[in-house]
Formats: sequence, structure tokens, C-alpha cells
Amino acid sequence: MLDDELRNPQVAELRIALESLGLSTKGQVKVLKERLRKAKKRTQDSAVETESNSSESINLESNAFEAKEDQVVAKKVQQPFDFYCVFDVEATCREDNVGWKHEVIEFPVVLVCGRTFETIAEFRSFVRPVLNPVLSDFCTQLTGITQDQVDSAPTFPEVLKLFEAFLSRYKVKHGRMRFITDGPWDIRDFVRNQCVYSDIRRPAYFDTYLDLRRIFTKFYGRKGGKRANLNGMLSLLNMEFEGRQHSGIDDTRNIAKIAVCLMEKGCVFESTLR
Repeated sequence: MLDDELRNPQVAELRIALESLGLSTKGQVKVLKERLRKAKKRTQDSAVETESNSSESINLESNAFEAKEDQVVAKKVQQPFDFYCVFDVEATCREDNVGWKHEVIEFPVVLVCGRTFETIAEFRSFVRPVLNPVLSDFCTQLTGITQDQVDSAPTFPEVLKLFEAFLSRYKVKHGRMRFITDGPWDIRDFVRNQCVYSDIRRPAYFDTYLDLRRIFTKFYGRKGGKRANLNGMLSLLNMEFEGRQHSGIDDTRNIAKIAVCLMEKGCVFESTLR
């Protein structure tokens, strides 16, 4: 499956879109396209009904969440890892992403202590794309990243060296650290593909990571295993997004805010994905 995605970026795009909708990602391109088309059609058909019932649905979900929240007894538990690197990349994109090779252009990390749950430090670097070095207007408008910022930035392999120096500075051992991401895409797709584009071996510290959406869903036992996105999790925790959405560092800070909140409530960040 991974080889198919690397040979045909359209497959990766379709699977990301389907997974974000909670749908199966199995099948070839034609099957994936048809599944996505039907899902979009169902969404359009139910738009009017959804709008009319949205307030009631939101209230019901909020009430159910609050009931579960009341059952959570806040207690400080020791996390299994010494450090957590909260991580949310930004990548090159265009309005029509089909067949597009996304290159990482922002590499932000918020380093959280697994003992005190405090933010220790932040790492942020823009990344110079090589395959498609000129950013689209759509990409700049979405992420806020400018052409000048990426033109003067180091390449991805150089950024990894800077990041590893950052980890060494704070005495972060790879085996005692895990990444936390909002969904699987940042490491499973963007980082993995970027390593291929850069012709380097993926560093071992990217082998496993923690998906905040999965952890949030499991901790609160949401009905049907339905996963909330970043804004959904913030809303359910009575928090607001701070900063600019789709800015990598701002997204990362908000993800860290949710992760720390769950840790303080006794959620254990231990189940890892590959």
C-alpha cells in the first residue's frame, strides 16, 4: 500500500480525504474516487437537514460529553515517556491537490515534559522545498508562509539536524520520547514521503507516534468512536483556538494545550502507532 502511494500521489490524497471522513481507505484509485464521490454526494444531500438540526445535535453532543467529563476524576499520573514532542507540519499545496507531491515547509515542535506536563521549549524551522520551490498563492494564503521564508530556509535534511541538536540540548533520549500529532497524516504521510523526496532514511524517532484524536476518543469513550478534529476537541474542552489556523506553530501549540489538559485529567499517553 505504501509503495502504491509513493508511485501515485493521487492515491495518498484520496486516502487522506477518505480517512478524514472516517471511511475505508482500501482499494485502487477508481474505487477510492467513487467512494469519495458518494460521500460528498451524501454530504450535499443532507446539508439542509444538517443545518436545521445542527444546534440540537451540538447541544446533545455537548451534554453527553459534559456528563462523561463529570465522571473524570482529575489525578496526576506518571506518563510512560519522559518527553513528548507535539508536532504539526505544514506542506506545499495548491487548490487542486490531486497528484501533487506535498513537501514539508514548516517543521514546528512543542516539547512537553512527561513528568510536570509543562512546556519546556519550542522548535520551529521553515523548510525549503526542492521539487516545487515556488509556493502557490493558495498555499501562502492558507498557511501564511511566504516565498521569502522558504527561500532562505534550510532543506529538510538540514532541518532534521537542527532538530536533533535541539533534542540533545534538552537531553531528550529518542527511546524516552514520543511524538504527538493531530491525526496520522503528519508522520505517516508527510514526513515519510518527504524522506523519500529528500533521498534519506527516515529517522528512527519517527517510527512510532501518538494520535491525539484516537487518545481523546478513547479517553472520553465517544459514541461510535467518532473522532473530533482539533477545533472540535478544543470546543468540547471549553477552549478556543489561539493564533492563526494552519500556521504550523500555532496548530502545534493548540494541540499541546489539549494534550496537557488530558494529562492533567489522568489520561495516559502510551498507545503508539507506526
